[in-house]
Amino acid sequence: MNEKEYLGGLVDFTGELGRLGIAKATTRDIEAVKGILSTMIIIRDVALQINNFQIGNLNKKLEAVFTNTRKMENTMYELILVTSTNRRSIELSST
Repeated sequence: MNEKEYLGGLVDFTGELGRLGIAKATTRDIEAVKGILSTMIIIRDVALQINNFQIGNLNKKLEAVFTNTRKMENTMYELILVTSTNRRSIELSST
């Protein structure tokens, strides 16, 4: 397995973690979502280290890792808002 294949696997894994994180967020399992987000941040950092070896243009793969991590950060934020205010969902203001 070469570096590009390894990074591709990490990117795919962050996508799967994101799906698991959403499932856990729907049951309001904050600790599970925190753990998933922490794992994604570690993977993001490893992906950046791999890219520092100048093994080719990996920007698209890195972008996917950042996107998946950002989505999970947003999910965590929304989950904290919903649970701390005892709301059933995030309601957007119409103003």
